[in-house]
Amino acid sequence: MDNPGDSKTLNTSQLESLQKELIELQTQLQKERAEKKQLKYTLGERNKELRCHNTLLTIFNQSGLSEEEFYTRIPDVVTHSCQFPDLSEACLIINDRTFKTKGYYPSKYELRTPVLLAEKTIGEIIVSYPKANFRDSEKIFVTEDRKRLKSIAEQIGNYIQRLAKESLVAERAIKYNKFIDASPDALVTCDLSGRIKYVSNKGWRMFGYKEEQLEGRSIFEFMAERDHSKAALAVEELIRVGYIGTREYLGLKADGSTFPIESIGELITNSNGDPFELMYSVRDISDRKKMEQNLLESERMLSNLMNNLPGVAYRCLKNASWSMLFMSRGCLELTGYSSDVFVGEKQKPYNEIIHPEDKQYVAKEVAAGLKRGNSFEVKYRIITAEGEIKHVWEKGQGVIDKGRLMYLEGLIMDVSSSHQLLGQLSESEQKYRSIFENIQDVYYETSIDGTILEISPSISVISRGQYTRKDLIGKSVYDFYADIKQREVLMERIKMQGSIKEFFTVLKNRDNSVVPIAVSATIHKDVNGTLQKIIGSFHDNTSQIEVRRVLQESKAINLKLKEAYEKLEANDRFKSTLINTISHEIRTPLNGILGFSEILAENKVSIDEKRLYLGKIYESSHRLIKTITDFIDISNLMAKSQAVVKKKVSPNLLVKQVVDEYFKISLQKEIPIIPDFPKEEEISLLSDSEILRKVLTNLLDNALKFTREGNIHIGFERIEDRLRFFIKDSGIGIAKHKLDEIFEAFVQEDSGSRRAFEGNGLGLSIAKSFVELLGGSIWIESEKGVGTKAFFEVPGVLETATLPEKPGNEKQGVDFRYTILVVEDDTLNYLYMSHLLDKPKVEIFHARDGFEAVNFARSHEDISLVLMDLRMPGMDGFSATTQIKKLLPKVPVIAITAYSGIENEQKAREAGCNDILLKPTKQEHLYKKLAEYSVIVD
Repeated sequence: MDNPGDSKTLNTSQLESLQKELIELQTQLQKERAEKKQLKYTLGERNKELRCHNTLLTIFNQSGLSEEEFYTRIPDVVTHSCQFPDLSEACLIINDRTFKTKGYYPSKYELRTPVLLAEKTIGEIIVSYPKANFRDSEKIFVTEDRKRLKSIAEQIGNYIQRLAKESLVAERAIKYNKFIDASPDALVTCDLSGRIKYVSNKGWRMFGYKEEQLEGRSIFEFMAERDHSKAALAVEELIRVGYIGTREYLGLKADGSTFPIESIGELITNSNGDPFELMYSVRDISDRKKMEQNLLESERMLSNLMNNLPGVAYRCLKNASWSMLFMSRGCLELTGYSSDVFVGEKQKPYNEIIHPEDKQYVAKEVAAGLKRGNSFEVKYRIITAEGEIKHVWEKGQGVIDKGRLMYLEGLIMDVSSSHQLLGQLSESEQKYRSIFENIQDVYYETSIDGTILEISPSISVISRGQYTRKDLIGKSVYDFYADIKQREVLMERIKMQGSIKEFFTVLKNRDNSVVPIAVSATIHKDVNGTLQKIIGSFHDNTSQIEVRRVLQESKAINLKLKEAYEKLEANDRFKSTLINTISHEIRTPLNGILGFSEILAENKVSIDEKRLYLGKIYESSHRLIKTITDFIDISNLMAKSQAVVKKKVSPNLLVKQVVDEYFKISLQKEIPIIPDFPKEEEISLLSDSEILRKVLTNLLDNALKFTREGNIHIGFERIEDRLRFFIKDSGIGIAKHKLDEIFEAFVQEDSGSRRAFEGNGLGLSIAKSFVELLGGSIWIESEKGVGTKAFFEVPGVLETATLPEKPGNEKQGVDFRYTILVVEDDTLNYLYMSHLLDKPKVEIFHARDGFEAVNFARSHEDISLVLMDLRMPGMDGFSATTQIKKLLPKVPVIAITAYSGIENEQKAREAGCNDILLKPTKQEHLYKKLAEYSVIVD
């Protein structure tokens, strides 16, 4: 039988064991439940994060969604991602813009998370629980949202960064396309066989195709057949080498016409370095090729042009001697020395002819000008070879190469006459000051409000010794009127009439004594019409008759002085503008001529480059000739030394000659010049044909300058006893408010410091002066953007057109040869003339001075014509012509000179010259003039 005591002990032990196991099981069960709850919570949070991420990703990738719409949807995404979505409201602040849910307003329960871009805060996300009242134990759940908010903020920053990159890429693409379109070259890409893949806008326009017509076609189709093999070899070289320099071809347009092009090629490879496609830069070089034409004529004209400049063009070293490297032929006339005296191995220092008192001043002014702005302007005296002292004006600038001053270039002109004019002005000022100091009447100036600005010392006499000049300057004139209202009456009359004479009033002295006076005054205005000051005089009216006589005399003197002063001022302003303009218009083409001449002297210059540079020299030479011609014309017109030689003129022939003269320019600019004649074929005019030609060429130059497309009509029509010439263009036109001042010197419609068109602004002013010299009138009609019509009328229409006979030569059979004597002391000028006259039917003889010419005429009675230089050493052209005419009175003599004006032309005609040609002489001008005297050399 079992022991009861043992059974009881076992049960207790088992029970304790079971209780222990039960406790462990309960603990394990609670732990598992907690882990399960935590896992469930974590899975829920993760699920929220995924839903939030997917929602944002969907919004990011939604096409057509604007930036504004994107930001508007973010607050709703934020609230659904929170721990308590039903209690939360959200707000997004980005770049100072606010986006929020409908129920959002700030509360004490808020979460804030910054939005960063490149570590810079650009906004903030705010979550608010306005309706919640969390217990302390529940606040922990609110903080769980921080992680999700940070993730959302990071994704918003990434989105903004992506937008910025996309915007930058788009902007760069636009800029690249604009750069390609603006480039003067066409961009072409093609595959390795030469099939076109892409052509820029410039390309398809250049070849005359539409854009879609080029893709897929071979590049060989767009060049002349002669260049196909050359281009094929270039493609092979490009694939082999990877780059080819400039190559020239003959391009082929859609209409079958050809034009010169040049291209540069580059091989494009893929990421593996394998050849991928070919890229070419193509340029139309038609304009450059056109400029290569006139090569030989430019070379011949260059030296002749330089030697006929007004004054001396030079290049020298900046040293104490001013060592000359180049001086134009005008050096002889200015200094009395030929240019080779200063230039060469045994050169004479230019500093030696500068007046000793001016040497230091010149060096100082040149150095200061170079330091200030690399240019200088200085007036000084020189001592010529004959010992004469001349006043000269010099303007120049330094030529810099790689930061180093190489030499100086500039122009030196004789301004002795201007210096005399300034001396006369100084003398006039001294006379005026003497009159001012000693005149018995009182001269005064006051401001409009009555402040005394100036008063002559004679006020002491008028005031009986009670006032001096020093007492009154700066005081109010009202203090000295016995009746103040009299001053107001005087002012009203002056404002109405502009001036007043003999206005009687009374002044008071310090002791209240009065002085009756008669006042004369004039009101002065500034350029804007604003009243500036009152200038006048008054005298003691006590002895009226005697004082009036003195007053009249002083008024006359003052008026003459004022007119002389104003005229000197106007002349000085005109001279300054003229010198500056001419300096610029001479230096600009001269810089091109000298620069390209130096380049041409180098042995490394290719034939193509030589043609290009000589084309530039020809253009600059043509512009320089025009400037010099205008300068001479305006000088003659101002000095009233322009000769007028009226003869019977055929207007038809005159207009045709002008059109022929501009034929090349018309072709280059592609602007047709159309002659427009009336039906009357026999009309003729008694006038100066050379002046008429200058007017027409100045107006035609103007029309060509401002016409980009269309055409130009030139012609005339009869208006009773006058002839009306006209030039009509389809250019840019002139604004109506500018028509009144367009004939003033140095005026273009755009006359600022940066003009849209080159030119010296003298053309229309010269044309107007010439027309008025012929007794005619000139005017312009224009409409902006439509075109301009220039008209001028001159008197002298005749009923018949029979032109006067000129001395000439009749052909004497098929073997007849013309004998032309060229009288010229300058070898270069003779070589140029002999080249022009080198024709099968012409025999040329050369005389180096007047003596040789006369001797030749004595032994050759069969001379057909003489070309006579007027300025020569020994016997000049005037004396030689007189003697030749005595020996051979029927032989025509044509003077060739660089000087123009009434005196020169009259002297030449008095000596016996039949006609005059100005240097530089163009080929067509010479041939036309010879033809007028029946010498046909063409």
